[in-house]
Amino acid sequence: KCHVSGSLHAGSIDCNDLHVSGSVRTDEGISAEDVVVNGGIICGGLLNAERIEEVYNGGSSAEAIGGSSVKIRRRGPVAGVFAILFGGKQRALFQVAGRVEGDILDLEYLTAEAVVGREVYIGPGCDIGRVIYSETVEISPDAIVGSCEQNA
Repeated sequence: KCHVSGSLHAGSIDCNDLHVSGSVRTDEGISAEDVVVNGGIICGGLLNAERIEEVYNGGSSAEAIGGSSVKIRRRGPVAGVFAILFGGKQRALFQVAGRVEGDILDLEYLTAEAVVGREVYIGPGCDIGRVIYSETVEISPDAIVGSCEQNA
């Protein structure tokens, strides 16, 4: 178990439970059963867990995300305003260089090349190149999606 209150910078993290209140940064990937972050995360590789829940306040990123259940939210409007004022629009998004893959995906204010899942919710502020889903999809009118297709 790894519980962080404050900030942590590591080469990589491999544990059962990762709970962060503050910020975590890795040069490589993060692998865990349960990842809960209330703050910021910069993952230099794959962020991989059964359950991922993050409430971030701007400047978060990962090379790719994989998990059974992935829920990513931006902290309320105050943090969003500060992120835009001090870091520009891109800093207010959770940036994923590659793909977000999982069974149940619930995403807001995230940018990614592709999102692949069974049940997919693309919320406001998302900018996704391609969405591939197998059962259900819901896309906010405040999201940008290049293409959306159902994979049988």
